[in-house]
Amino acid sequence: MKQYLAKWALAGLVIPLILLGMHQVMTLPDSLIIALWPSSIVLMALDTSTPSDIWNVVSIWSLSLSLNMAMYLVISLLFKMVGRLIRNPSEDNS
Repeated sequence: MKQYLAKWALAGLVIPLILLGMHQVMTLPDSLIIALWPSSIVLMALDTSTPSDIWNVVSIWSLSLSLNMAMYLVISLLFKMVGRLIRNPSEDNS
């Protein structure tokens, strides 16, 4: 179970980095970015008229990536629970 969760947490970190790299090369649809990196909405806090200091930028990026990892973990646990329910339905429904 720990390896399963670790893989999902890693995916929650790697996917935004891949999207960021791809976005430098080509234009990606916003819907794709939001679907794969839902916590990217947090980055809107950096869109201000005054430049942000480096610590603010680092903390907001860290928050965005951490939230994405947490979301991927929650979704993976939901997948795991649904998978168990499908494979082993309870006998109460008889």
